[in-house]
Amino acid sequence: MSCLINPSSQGMLLSEAISSIDFELPCSKGTCGKCKVRVIDGKVSEISRDEKKFLSLDEIEKGYRLACFTRIYSPVVIETINKKINVLDEGRYKKFSFKPLIKEDKYAVAIDIGTTTIVINLLKGDSSHAVNSVGGVNEQRRFGLDIISRIDYSISYSHDIIHEVVITQINKMINSLCKESKVDNSDIKYAVVTGNTAMLYFFSNQNPKGIAFYPFSVNSLFGCFMGNNFGLNMAADGKIYIPPCISAHAGADLTCAILASSMLENDKTSLLVDMGTNGEIALYSKGIIRCCSTAAGPAFEGVGLNCGSTAVEGAICSVKYDKRSKTIKFKTINNNPPASICGSGIIDAISVFLSSGIIDTTGRLIKEGHDFVKNICEINGQPSFKFDNSPVYITQKDIRQIQLAKGAIAGGIDTMIFEAGLNAGDIDNFYICGGFGTFLNIKSSSNMGLIPCGIEEKVITLGNAALQGSSLIALSSKSIQECEKIVRMCKYTELADSPVFKEKYLKGMSF
Repeated sequence: MSCLINPSSQGMLLSEAISSIDFELPCSKGTCGKCKVRVIDGKVSEISRDEKKFLSLDEIEKGYRLACFTRIYSPVVIETINKKINVLDEGRYKKFSFKPLIKEDKYAVAIDIGTTTIVINLLKGDSSHAVNSVGGVNEQRRFGLDIISRIDYSISYSHDIIHEVVITQINKMINSLCKESKVDNSDIKYAVVTGNTAMLYFFSNQNPKGIAFYPFSVNSLFGCFMGNNFGLNMAADGKIYIPPCISAHAGADLTCAILASSMLENDKTSLLVDMGTNGEIALYSKGIIRCCSTAAGPAFEGVGLNCGSTAVEGAICSVKYDKRSKTIKFKTINNNPPASICGSGIIDAISVFLSSGIIDTTGRLIKEGHDFVKNICEINGQPSFKFDNSPVYITQKDIRQIQLAKGAIAGGIDTMIFEAGLNAGDIDNFYICGGFGTFLNIKSSSNMGLIPCGIEEKVITLGNAALQGSSLIALSSKSIQECEKIVRMCKYTELADSPVFKEKYLKGMSF
């Protein structure tokens, strides 16, 4: 896509000028190399040595630059590359009493504002399932792929900007749903909006600064109805309900996921993990829900990895060792030519590397003594594994990044199990939800130690549990009381203060 960018001041960074269009700025700090654009016309700064590290000679010759390094001195025409991302809009419903907030002929919307995507269900008062749904990449990503980057942006500039972006996007999505379903916007009487605490602060136009800095204070944990004060494209007299958050870092999305899982409706010991940039974990045992949030970072979304990406077309999403041909084979999303590798592909690849002796348990790439020595090479000064017939590779540094993310998730799980006085074998049900978690190969995840060994057969995949939980609230008024009960049962552990987590985290980084 080509577009004209007009700088508001001479020498401003292209990353600042480009914020008005739908374009990802994954780190906003010049560390990931993902904000590539091609400068077609206009006066820009000379390319620096640091910027060159992220670009090949061919890319430089074709005019590619990084938006967070490049300063512009005139109107410029740039070309951006937008790939379609897979959005998870499905999930498992539990059995529930159908008593909707709305009348039979009226509508509600359930909205899940995820860090990566926004998904909306359109619900009608005479149906126990969604009438229609729509999803898309969260346009807040232009302010950073992770929560902290977005909060940093809001502190430096204004949270009003991010609020306006999310409201505008939601309104476009609601309009799209109404048009496709032939529904009048004024017939939408309720909206149930869920997400992590930071996303809900941006939605409600509150300053999220306290979420980012210790002791992580919050002005509100929601759990309330409010009027249509934000100009959502629904009935002017419509009501918005935001489910209760558990803490500054355990949001309403975790509350809704627990609601959707039905994990409280039996006496079984249950573990729920929403894997993503901000991994949220809940362990239910003997009437107590122990929960935590662990900052895995965006590595599972491909950020910070040389060839990493979200679940876009052409991303390697599955990797297997073929015993018959003794080769490593892969599949890509929509079977497009390989161009990158997403989270599920990375997990598979590392599991295969471990089993094939390509890496050891410390994560070190081994240069000899296995069947894939020809795939080991040096790229950008890093020992790397390059996939056959593909431009995609995984460097030693990439593996270290995954180890950090894996250590955070595994350490959080192990800490909750420890605090409950249990062993992994005591878990009866293991619920996994979220876009990244839903498409994980469970065997690969266990092999590399992302999830505890021995509970693979106890895994129940929920899909987009946060969206399903918010839909349940609209379809069953009883669910509001259930959410309040869930929060009362929760015992939140701040992992930053936990010596147990520090030990488990270090141990969890090993494969």
